[in-house]
Amino acid sequence: MTSDPNSPQIIAGSLTEQEAAVLVDFLKETGVEARTWGTQLATIYGEVARRDCVQIVVRQSDVERAERALEGFHQSQASPVQ
Repeated sequence: MTSDPNSPQIIAGSLTEQEAAVLVDFLKETGVEARTWGTQLATIYGEVARRDCVQIVVRQSDVERAERALEGFHQSQASPVQ
């Protein structure tokens, strides 16, 4: 049985709404359709939930490309500024 290439896949979690928004914008700039899940729960349940509920979701067909893009993003953020 093959999986649907358009099925949603979580590629990152345990984010604040702001962290997720930055990463979703970055993914969109690289051509990966991405969105957040859980922002409503974070708003309803407060600060503890804000860290645990927000996730980034992409299509199954974009998972590898999205993971590579996020890896590059995190590496660029860890690099010292020269």
